[in-house]
Amino acid sequence: MLGHLAGFPALVLFATSTRLLALGIIMPVYTENSWHFNAAYEAAEKVPFIAIINPDDGPGWSRLTPLRNFSNGVRARGGEVVGYIDSYFGGLSWDEAEEQMDNYIAFYNVQGFFIDEVANNRSSYYNTMKGRASGKYLVLNPGANLTGYTTIGKIITTYENPQEGHLSPAFADFSSNLASSGTHSAAIVYSVGNSISMRQCVDRALAQGYDWIYITDDGGTNPFDSVPSYWTEEINYIARANLPPPVPDGEFILSISLTGNGSCALTCPTALGRTYEIQISSDLLSWTTATKSDDTPAQAVAGGITLAMTVKTPPGTKAAFFRAVDSTP
Repeated sequence: MLGHLAGFPALVLFATSTRLLALGIIMPVYTENSWHFNAAYEAAEKVPFIAIINPDDGPGWSRLTPLRNFSNGVRARGGEVVGYIDSYFGGLSWDEAEEQMDNYIAFYNVQGFFIDEVANNRSSYYNTMKGRASGKYLVLNPGANLTGYTTIGKIITTYENPQEGHLSPAFADFSSNLASSGTHSAAIVYSVGNSISMRQCVDRALAQGYDWIYITDDGGTNPFDSVPSYWTEEINYIARANLPPPVPDGEFILSISLTGNGSCALTCPTALGRTYEIQISSDLLSWTTATKSDDTPAQAVAGGITLAMTVKTPPGTKAAFFRAVDSTP
C-alpha cells in the first residue's frame, strides 16, 4: 500500500474520520411490555442510550411500578430516561407543564423531558419551560432544524418521518450543524422496511453528523408500539460504527506535505494515547527511525485519531517511504 514519487518523498493520501462522538439510540418506549423493556436494556448495554417513556400521554397521576423498575434498569445499564410531554405547540399551561415534570421526577426519576409538538416560533415559551425543568435537560421535537433553540434543548429532534424520506435532502440538511453550539441532533425514522434500509439510514446519520437516532420498521398510526424486527442488528451496526480506530501495529499509508526545506509533514491514523515511531526507508527493506526537525527521534504519543509530525529527509533523497509503528511500552 505504500508508494513514492521519484525525486520527492511522497506517499498516497489517507483520509481519516473526524467524528469523535459516538452515535446513540433514542428509543420511544411507549408500552409496558417486558419485550420492549428487554430490547431497551439490550441497547443500553452496547451504545449510548436514551429511553423516552410515556405512561399516559404524560406521567399520569400515580407511579407504575414496572415502569419505575424499567427506569432504574436503564440507568443501571448506563442509559438515561426522559419523560414525554406534549407541549401542544406552546399551548400547554405552565402549571400543567411543571406538574408533569414534577410527577415524572417523583414517579420515575427521569433525567430529562422529551417535549413533543414544539412550535417553531415560540422560543421564549420553551426557554421558560427549561427554567421550570428542575435542572433536567430538554429534548425538543420540532421536526426541523431550529438553530434559535440551541440554548434551550440539549437535543433537538430535527427529523421525524417515515422511510420514504430517509435519503431525502431534509434528512441530509437537518443534522448536527447545531453542534457548534453544543446542541445534539436526533433523527427518528419509521416504516423502514428491512435491515438494508436500516443500515442506509444509519450510514446517512453518521455522514450528516447526527448524534442520536432511532430506526424502526413499525408504522401506522403508532409506529412506536413494537420493537423493530432487526433490533439486534441495528444495535450492533451502530456499536460497530462507534468503535475507536484499531490500534495500529504495522505499516500504514501516510498523508504527506513537502515543506521545501528538506523535511516532510506527515499525518497518519492512530489510536488515542498510543505511542508511535515514524520510520523511514528508501527501499522498503531496511527501516530506521526518522528524525524530527530538532534532531530528536520521530516519536510521539497520539493525542487523537491522527498524529501529525514533521520529519527530516536525508540529504540527496530521491524517494522515501514512511511508516508509523506502534511502539507503546
